[in-house]
Amino acid sequence: MCSELEKITRILINLFIKGSQYANEKNSPNEKNEGLGSSALKVNLERTAVTIEIPEQYAPLLEVVAGHYGLQKKTSELLMELNHPLVNWEYVLKELKSISIGDFYIYNNHQDGLSALSMMLRIYFDVIKSSSSKDIKDSAITLSVRLY
Repeated sequence: MCSELEKITRILINLFIKGSQYANEKNSPNEKNEGLGSSALKVNLERTAVTIEIPEQYAPLLEVVAGHYGLQKKTSELLMELNHPLVNWEYVLKELKSISIGDFYIYNNHQDGLSALSMMLRIYFDVIKSSSSKDIKDSAITLSVRLY
């Protein structure tokens, strides 16, 4: 799965760079394009495109959703973002809310659902502890209290 993500990231980088170069050539046909903007973008995207492994501690969360393809994919994406060096806390909170509230019945009816729900509560606490945005922290507190 990680190699697939890396391939997709590289394809998107190449498409974006080619699109930027085309736009630069089209907008200034008489000027020689040094490609500074697209080179900087390429370097930035390559630095943030990392292979992310989901730590074993999240296994209970993934085991509960193993039989639900869409939810499993959504949960894996959430966990990959959570373990990315540059976490998008707003995205993490949005997806966590969707999973913990919108799919509560799946966790509630699973024999290991309590472990998964406890893991989600820990993720809410991670958002509260790690996010620099007061709005995101407030939302995480409200949602975690509402859920539990």
